[in-house]
Amino acid sequence: MALADYINSKPTIETDWLILRPMTVAEVPALKEWMPDKSIYTYWGKGPSKAEKNPELQSDYQKKCHGKGYGTESLSAMTRFCFENTELQRIWTKVDVRNVASCRMLEKAGYTREGLIRQGKMVNTWCDYYIYGILDSDFS
Repeated sequence: MALADYINSKPTIETDWLILRPMTVAEVPALKEWMPDKSIYTYWGKGPSKAEKNPELQSDYQKKCHGKGYGTESLSAMTRFCFENTELQRIWTKVDVRNVASCRMLEKAGYTREGLIRQGKMVNTWCDYYIYGILDSDFS
């Protein structure tokens, strides 16, 4: 199938520890617990939007999940899915150079740091950022 075929037909991807699937309405309260946490927006160039803020709920849920390997496992599973089930031959992303945890996650998932962009625009901010990429042949 082509990547575009999954726009309306979202897949479910299962790993040893995770099930990646479309979000349901029942999960919205859980999102409201961690979306106001300003620390998750540090490298994004903006804070939470009005829709994301929920000041009455303060939680350390986001911090409880850090460093457990969930991001690496999710990224690896999604990368595998894209290469095995779509026409993609290359996937790339950019990450703020200060975001050491994301750089480490990408590298653990097999992505290669391909370059540095100095003072480029990422979302709503100007910063130095790395380009990471992976080829189908790298992943196989």
